[in-house]
Amino acid sequence: MEDETLATKTLDNIEKEKSSEFQEKYLQKTIQSLNEALRLNPNQVDIYYQRGKVFFQQGNYQEAIADFTEALRLNPDKADYFNQRGVAHSYLKDYQEALADFTAAIKIDFNNPNACHNRGRLYHVMKNYKLAIMDFTVVIQNNPKDADAYNNRGICLYEIKEFYGAITDFTAAIKINPKDADAYHNRAISNYEIGDNQQAIDDYTESIKLEPTNAKSYYNRGIIRYFTKDYEGGTDDFKKAADIYQQQSQNEDYQEVMKMMRKLNK
Repeated sequence: MEDETLATKTLDNIEKEKSSEFQEKYLQKTIQSLNEALRLNPNQVDIYYQRGKVFFQQGNYQEAIADFTEALRLNPDKADYFNQRGVAHSYLKDYQEALADFTAAIKIDFNNPNACHNRGRLYHVMKNYKLAIMDFTVVIQNNPKDADAYNNRGICLYEIKEFYGAITDFTAAIKINPKDADAYHNRAISNYEIGDNQQAIDDYTESIKLEPTNAKSYYNRGIIRYFTKDYEGGTDDFKKAADIYQQQSQNEDYQEVMKMMRKLNK
């Protein structure tokens, strides 16, 4: 008998492939139109910028950078051009080039939220947490309803072991967006660090409700449940995490959960 689950997955993949193929054809057609516009007038700065964004969508980051660079040659005072080129450099892991571009964008427009947020994320990747916090603070000052900025600043505060400050930021993110599973997950980790196990469990539970395929939340909740003597609940969470990792073909993580279960059940 044919495996119905496999058949469904195959059909889903076909639909995704069709959608991806349509998107690629659309982007290619857009590039052709922009090429023609530049052929007629090679000094149209916005056309270079638009084509660069299309190249970026295609994952052609070097081509995107070349177009953003040409746009900047024609108009060197545009913060958005520097910001977009910085993002492309980030995807290529050219972090110093990205940092220079985000900083140039901020120099032109100090309160540019995208450039500040992007530089903050980059500082986080580079482990310059205090500088990242400064950038996310600028974003929050200009837009106190930016949940992502609170969440990202909270992550950086956690990294420097400012756990209470991190919890405050994750709480602010949740207040703005109560459906932010990541903010609940992050707050759970911070609550665990300060010894508030029950609040950590509650936060993981909320995160799981919002994102039931996040195996890490089950795994982390399982550890806390186990060490607070809720052995049955902890084992159930480990089993659920293992099932999800297996379904997602994350074999290394699956093996790690199974290893933990064997260790705890000795």
